[in-house]
Amino acid sequence: MRLLRSPVVPCTLALVALSACNDIPEGTVVGIEPGDAVTTDDLTAVILTPAVDRHEVNYSYAWSVNGSPSDETGDVVPAALTAKGETWTVVVTPDDGKITGPSAEASVTILNSAPAASVEVAPLAPTTSEDLVATADGSDVDGESKRLLCCPEDIVKCKKCSSSSNSAQICGDCRIPICRRCWMHLRKVKYCTSF
Repeated sequence: MRLLRSPVVPCTLALVALSACNDIPEGTVVGIEPGDAVTTDDLTAVILTPAVDRHEVNYSYAWSVNGSPSDETGDVVPAALTAKGETWTVVVTPDDGKITGPSAEASVTILNSAPAASVEVAPLAPTTSEDLVATADGSDVDGESKRLLCCPEDIVKCKKCSSSSNSAQICGDCRIPICRRCWMHLRKVKYCTSF
């Protein structure tokens, strides 16, 4: 009886044999939604074109902001982590459990959010001889300074804002006398355009 020793297969040949039995998951295309994201939007990595492979493919996510790695490793970045002007990039890598395929990446820059304003008008049922006063309140999620536009030449500033060096500054305590046309418009929309 003769014992035959099995031939030793070099590592490089073993890898070639493995590749021949298992396709490399490749061809992944990824995007980030929304494409026009602002500070209040979550960022979601979306697989636009899945990797081509005969086996089930899983994806890993690595996010960076302005070129620096972040701690986010899921497909969603919460809006609370983003800020106007930041560029977020996601690198997505496909893996079929045996072989890792080439990565794909996408980027998005966070845009400026529109400020919001609310207005209360008094009196609600004015006579032709009564002045109308709008009390305005504004906010901006990007933390930028803002000014409300609605008959701005007649703004009566509160003591705090009138002493400020910023001539455009107003707050909820300031009073804005408005014309009847503006008052009718505000009654319909309940919001005043702000910048």
